[in-house]
Amino acid sequence: MRRIGWMPYFAVVLGAWVAWGPGWWAAWFLCGGAGLLAWRGVARRPVWVWGAMAVVVGQGALAWEGHRQGAYEEVREYLGEARQVGEMTVEVVSGAVRHEGGYAMDGRVVGADFGPDGGWGRAKVRGFYPTRGVEACEPLPLPGERVTAWARVERFGPQEVPWQRSRRELMEGRGYVGSVTLLEVPVVEPGGQVRSVMRGLAVQRIELERRLQRHLDGDGLAIAMAMLTGSRGLISRELREPFDVTSTGHILAISGLHFGVIAALMALSLRVVLDRVPRVYEWAPRRTVVGVVTLVGLLGYLLAIGAPVSAQRAFGMAAVGIVVFSCSPWRMSALSALGATASVLLVWRPSLLFEVGFQLSVAATAGICLYLAVCPRGQGKVRAFCGVSVAATLATWPVLLQMTGELPLSALWTNLVVVPVVSAVVFPGLVAGALLTTVWDPLAGWVLWVCAEALLWIRSGLEVAAYLPGSTVRWGTPTGWELVLLSGAVGWLILDGFRRSAWPGAVALGVGLVVVHVLPGMVEEPTVKVHFLPVGQGDATVVELPDGQTVLVDGGGRPVGSDPGLERVVPALRHLGVRRLDAVILTHGDYDHYGGLPAVIAPFRPRRFYVDPDEETPAVVELARLMEASGAEVWGVDGVERILSRDSTVTIYRPELPEADANDRSLVVALTYGSVGVLLPGDLEAAGEAWLVENVPGRRALLKVPHHGSRTSSSMELLAHVQPRVAVSSSGRHSRFDHPHEEVVERYGEVGSDLFGTHAHGMVTATISAAGELRVRRTRDGPPPPLRDVAAGRSVDDR
Repeated sequence: MRRIGWMPYFAVVLGAWVAWGPGWWAAWFLCGGAGLLAWRGVARRPVWVWGAMAVVVGQGALAWEGHRQGAYEEVREYLGEARQVGEMTVEVVSGAVRHEGGYAMDGRVVGADFGPDGGWGRAKVRGFYPTRGVEACEPLPLPGERVTAWARVERFGPQEVPWQRSRRELMEGRGYVGSVTLLEVPVVEPGGQVRSVMRGLAVQRIELERRLQRHLDGDGLAIAMAMLTGSRGLISRELREPFDVTSTGHILAISGLHFGVIAALMALSLRVVLDRVPRVYEWAPRRTVVGVVTLVGLLGYLLAIGAPVSAQRAFGMAAVGIVVFSCSPWRMSALSALGATASVLLVWRPSLLFEVGFQLSVAATAGICLYLAVCPRGQGKVRAFCGVSVAATLATWPVLLQMTGELPLSALWTNLVVVPVVSAVVFPGLVAGALLTTVWDPLAGWVLWVCAEALLWIRSGLEVAAYLPGSTVRWGTPTGWELVLLSGAVGWLILDGFRRSAWPGAVALGVGLVVVHVLPGMVEEPTVKVHFLPVGQGDATVVELPDGQTVLVDGGGRPVGSDPGLERVVPALRHLGVRRLDAVILTHGDYDHYGGLPAVIAPFRPRRFYVDPDEETPAVVELARLMEASGAEVWGVDGVERILSRDSTVTIYRPELPEADANDRSLVVALTYGSVGVLLPGDLEAAGEAWLVENVPGRRALLKVPHHGSRTSSSMELLAHVQPRVAVSSSGRHSRFDHPHEEVVERYGEVGSDLFGTHAHGMVTATISAAGELRVRRTRDGPPPPLRDVAAGRSVDDR
């Protein structure tokens, strides 16, 4: 704590902690903390004056933000939870950015043959133009042009899991009212407000991406486009996963790191050149001259890559920092410049406060600034670099723990290796290759290929490092006090420059952190927890047994689009604190049950895999092979299998119906704990349910609705046999099958069951105590969405 008082660090830590709670009022506090941090060392002015000014500005900005969002409240109420379909005209604001299945773009609604009584009011929307199976229109829509097409409009998805802010909150905080999907090739025409500059930038970016496509493909093209043009749509979750697990994912985006590298190279070169012409400094101080010229160079780079949105944000942060640091009338420290930059950005767009990218950037930069301010003078370059890297990594841990439920220990050394290589060699090489595409195409292709292969080689190494023993600490969702204790331990180390004197205090806080984390589990009574995960149209259920065993039943899946195993199942297991899966049960070989299971193999190393021994689906056979190769025992369920646990038993039944279809041969999972029973019947239909009534003991208080709530299941005979108090259906928000069907919902109402659904309530967790108490916690409240899509008063899909 030498040289720097507690106030700046305390303000940032406490402000970040409050920010993780609900409510925009948290931004007021952080603006005040950022103001204190920015002006602490400036001209000995009273700290509280600047803090009060920041709070006032923050309140004004937030009031304006709330007013601006309120202007479209009628549109949001009109959309509700349904999908609206009809002809729509949208003026493109930015785009088009390539994705795997089409192009994304931002726009404002200028006309539609449906909508609220007050009209759309040029509401801002995120558009998607799918091109899977069809040719994209040429030329692509550009800013200022208007596209007219039959389109589907809906709000962004609500909160699905309790530990994560919803996409709806994130995007509506940015001013969007919903998403628009074009259902046909659009008609493109010039708009009334032609944005010539934005059009030129979009053309520049699209042309650069097309030049990259001449030389690269596959994952190499995806990474190169992300790092050069900010188009991350081609990066799959599978490609990104090793980077995310090792906390090196920041290298895959145009971020402050990339602009910092370019700015540093420019500044060093300028100082070498300009120092030989000292007369230049007669007009302005050296820091001002170098800063202004560097800023012009960064602007040129931004325009050269087409100014994508992510690059605009990174440039804005870098530009504000350079201006504050080099042109302010006072000599500001790097830490003060960071605080002022953060304050300006929050005033410009307060919703940044809740964006993980902003939190990580500020936290990492603050860690570096704090360390450089207190580190011993005269230390070697290698030691200084290691200290800076470790400080940046540790400073992001509170944010990463809240976001992922893990502490990435491997990040302490992977960043030491990856960041220098990418920053000093690979990224400059990509920039050089991109510039060469306009001058010398053959050489450009070779340079781009070498750099892309280097990045893929780095990914292969990170894939190994990500799952080494001890590479991560699987913590689970932290409480507020745990975040405060972790922030205190990290801050103690950084603020004392990792000296020996810092370790006793940091260790003491670390011990307190462990106690706060472990103590509740020691005093709470043993329970069984059943988590029904929202994986869209599919099943994925996590069962936590009293003795600590964890069982995963199915893993969701879909034939196209994102992998729910990586998107939903793996993050949920991490936030639940699951270190290893004791058993994985696949009920049957439908894609919406097995598709997400390969994703859990590497991070959770299942001990046993239960499957129908007669299952011949090629993908399931391959899944069993992968499970066995990872060390899992593959158990073919023939009749009945049991998983024993303290005071509870999990029984797996295999229906003896050799002539039935795959659904009726689903494995049935039954659990008994105390006086409460749980039944997970897979996708059983009429024949399978009749077998279950005759062979599986009845009276189960908790029932997973068979076959996602299809009318072909949940017969009255089954409900009379099971007599569930609580039933949970697992289906998508806008299922094309309209699950759960209306008559099925009525059946559960007739027998007096409380019916929940992942489509309406997000993740549903049932907790069962030894005394037989059954408690249900859902992520969100509210009635289920309409069973059918709405389009001008008619049904889109009557299935």
